[in-house]
Amino acid sequence: MDKEQFNEQLPEGQLQQETAEEAVEEIVEEIVEETVEEVTEENAEETAEDTAEDTAEEVAEEAEEEAAEDKAEPVIPEIPQMPAQKSKAGMVVVITLLSVALVAALALIVLMGAGIVSFNKPTEPETTVQETTEPINLKSYTVDAETAIAKAGDVVATAGESELTNGELHVYYWMGVYDFISANSMYLAYMGVDFSQPLDQQVYDAEEGTSWQEAMIENALLTWHQYSALGQAGREAGYELDEEGQEYMAQIETNIQEMLEATGFETLDEMLASEMGPGATAEGYRNFMTNGYYAVRYFNDTYEKLLPTVEQIEQYYAENEETLTEAGITKDAGDVVDVRHILIKPEGGTTAEDGSVTYSEEEWETCRQKAQDLLDQWKAGEATEDAFAELAEEHTQDPGSKDNGGLYEKVTEGYMVTEFNDWIFDETRLAGDTDLVKTVHGYHIMYFVEREEGWISQTRDHYMNEKASQIMNGALTKWPLQTNYDAIGLSEPEAKG
Repeated sequence: MDKEQFNEQLPEGQLQQETAEEAVEEIVEEIVEETVEEVTEENAEETAEDTAEDTAEEVAEEAEEEAAEDKAEPVIPEIPQMPAQKSKAGMVVVITLLSVALVAALALIVLMGAGIVSFNKPTEPETTVQETTEPINLKSYTVDAETAIAKAGDVVATAGESELTNGELHVYYWMGVYDFISANSMYLAYMGVDFSQPLDQQVYDAEEGTSWQEAMIENALLTWHQYSALGQAGREAGYELDEEGQEYMAQIETNIQEMLEATGFETLDEMLASEMGPGATAEGYRNFMTNGYYAVRYFNDTYEKLLPTVEQIEQYYAENEETLTEAGITKDAGDVVDVRHILIKPEGGTTAEDGSVTYSEEEWETCRQKAQDLLDQWKAGEATEDAFAELAEEHTQDPGSKDNGGLYEKVTEGYMVTEFNDWIFDETRLAGDTDLVKTVHGYHIMYFVEREEGWISQTRDHYMNEKASQIMNGALTKWPLQTNYDAIGLSEPEAKG
């Protein structure tokens, strides 16, 4: 889940849940604008039911309205996945990035928050009939399998000393395509694109006369450029991977073999031809794995060293108060809270004709006792925050925080269900406090992490986004991208045939 942002505002009566799917919804709202807004009210209630089954209907409607109004910072999905129809190799992209994702997530999220990393989407995708009847001549970079294999070693882009070949571009391109499909599957129809059809024949931007294939190529080039520039910055700075990073690098070949066994392919070349086209190369795939990992690790470690002290934050605010005020960051902002919880839902229940579910006193007591037993189990052990996080990952029934140890960060007052909100914003609350809190969702085993003044938290984010931008933009500027579009030739995956 989110290291990403847990401060998305949700109405009373609904747990604050910033899942990857909800983050994608926010991205798509910005992309599709009016088109998606027409269907937001239809989909919001369904989403609310998926993440909080016990939420009242009136609250779900309120959530729909806020979802259409509020725009969260865009967040890139942590682990790109293959579309459902790729049954034989459905694990390929997942396994490829699982090793990288835990490290990459923070860097990508930070870069997105700084406005550095973004997919080059049109401001208004072509989802309506064009006013002009003149045909749009789209450029195609698609070639046949034989040509793609012959061009695999051709250099299509450079950045400093780094070179990107057609074979490696295939990997970046198709990983980007599969990632995009997975992240936006609910909205592809509204975006005017059909990934079962050739992308070089579908209009991405009518005004510019570009296709979806060109958009995906630009996305692939941008991703490669970021990894390449950060990698060169790391090497210039003498950055070396720690023991964990070195172990990852040493395991790459073993991971590839395990992936082939899991997906049923005999060789890596066979897998790449099936899922990324005959032009994709094993060397390009390995470069994608190693260079991406090194670049993101370098960025993460460099970024974390820049975390400011409270004194530095206060000084930064004083020096940039006008800019921060324009961004909505003021010292009269309320506190924000970090909290962990484990949700235990009651079982059984009686469903009424309107679909609402009620639980008997006995069912609620059983739920409470289960929660109490888990709390007692934690108290009898190490009784640390880390131990609580492990227990949450194993037992919580809240999908919004399960993969993050039950953690919600930067929670603002009034945006959690009432009982939950009242407990975490109790003025006497101290770090390490625990308790059971009953809400409409069930019993929550609470663990209070910390409280902080809102303006300090927001100023820190602004400061760190600025630093992240400096790191990335500095690298991109020092090692600029040079692209030879005439050398690009992409083949279709054999699995699509």
